[in-house]
Amino acid sequence: PTGVIRAAAEYEPNEGILVRWTNQNALTELIVKATTLDASAKVWIVVANATTQASASATLGGAGANLNRIVWITAPSDSIWMRDYGPRFVYQNGRRVQIDHTYNRLTRPNDNAIPVVIANLFNEPLYDTGLIHGGGNYHLFDDAPAFMTDLIVAENPGLTAADIIARYRDFQGVQQRITGAFPANFDSTQHIDMWTLPAGPRTIIIGRYDAGV
Repeated sequence: PTGVIRAAAEYEPNEGILVRWTNQNALTELIVKATTLDASAKVWIVVANATTQASASATLGGAGANLNRIVWITAPSDSIWMRDYGPRFVYQNGRRVQIDHTYNRLTRPNDNAIPVVIANLFNEPLYDTGLIHGGGNYHLFDDAPAFMTDLIVAENPGLTAADIIARYRDFQGVQQRITGAFPANFDSTQHIDMWTLPAGPRTIIIGRYDAGV
């Protein structure tokens, strides 16, 4: 993308949320609150087929969700982890556009294709960073600092950390920081969102775990 690029932090106001529904209903409480506690929020739900949509609709309706605030998207996908493979939304000269990457679970090609589905649905440009990445390994603040673990370097061996930082500057307008990950035997994902979450300007939640957990 060209021009002025700004990435919105996750704690800033959103039009809604984008999720993937499989046979599990772990998202029920989240969707109920999103569709009932806000006067305008939407939830876009990706489902594999009409059968899954009917089942999800029955579950959510029975739990009290406002089904009028839900937009159903039918597309094949492999897992529930939309945060890891879904698009990033940024603003290019004030216009919303989408940023994509190659999902680091290479055995899930349907998941990797979801950003194209969303870009076409929203009629928004889609820019590919060319990086192998899992979206859970990324957090940012509204004044440009962004953070991820050095998993991103391990997954892109043809690039240096400086190359990756420059790519995030060019595609998302952020000041990327790369920090160490927990050992794989403690956190197999090595994603930064397993233990930290920006909650507001200069405010961050850090997880603490007891020894042996």
